[in-house]
Amino acid sequence: MSAVIRCKFRCTAKSERAPYQKGLGADHSEVELSAVMGKDNEPWSKYTPSGLLKISITNPEAVGAIELGREYWIDLTPVETE
Repeated sequence: MSAVIRCKFRCTAKSERAPYQKGLGADHSEVELSAVMGKDNEPWSKYTPSGLLKISITNPEAVGAIELGREYWIDLTPVETE
C-alpha cells in the first residue's frame, strides 16, 4: 500500500461562469486553491510550498461547500490498479 500525501490549500478565488456552450445545461463555478505556508505542508514541501489547483465544478452543493479564504486538506491517494 502506498502512502497518502496530505496537502493544505486555501481557496483564493471562486467565481460563477456561464455554460461552456449555449444549450449545454447548467452553469458552473471555477474554484482556485493555493498551497499554504507552514509546517502542515512539510511532508511534501520542505521549504516554501508552491501549488495551484483550479477546478470547474457543476454540482451546486459542492460549490456551496467551498468558502473563499478557508483552508482545505487535499489528499493525494494512489489509485490501486488491477
